[in-house]
Amino acid sequence: MNQKLMLSVAVSTLFLPLLGQQIPIQSSQPVVAATSAKVAWVDMDQVIKKCDEGKRELGELQNYIDQKTSEGKTLSKESNDLQNQLEIQSFKLTDEARNDLEDQAEAKSLQLQRFQQDAQRQIDRLQTRIANRILRKAQPVIEKLAREKGLDGVLYMSQVAWADPNALITDLVVKAYNATYPVNVPAPRK
Repeated sequence: MNQKLMLSVAVSTLFLPLLGQQIPIQSSQPVVAATSAKVAWVDMDQVIKKCDEGKRELGELQNYIDQKTSEGKTLSKESNDLQNQLEIQSFKLTDEARNDLEDQAEAKSLQLQRFQQDAQRQIDRLQTRIANRILRKAQPVIEKLAREKGLDGVLYMSQVAWADPNALITDLVVKAYNATYPVNVPAPRK
């Protein structure tokens, strides 16, 4: 016990002179001066929709969607007609004829479901291709624009609650994109 007390007094006397003094701490990380970064925001969904290439590609996609919608309506009508025929005539038909009509109605309904799923999958794939192509091509345009404007960064507005309207460069990106990648845009359909 005496040894513990003497050890504690010895340690205290060694470090007592250091109390109240500031000991510099060495940091392995460099000290960075606080500066504000100049950043801008770009809404890439709007770039895709507003640029000439995007308008053209999305117009072609809309034509495809219209075509598939028309085909889907035809299949839907055929399926509904078979269902109605089954409901109206089921009591008048023989068991064999009713079973045959039920099989036709079920097959048409399944064909319609598969058609809708396949069409939606294809539409989603085409939308993704359009977006990816334009995003890939827009990247160097955004970088060039950022350098010209002396920006430290450009952020996508995917989930921004608010941004200073003066920091939005979407329209500038669209203009620069159209200048870099000019395309012929078909006249709007009437």
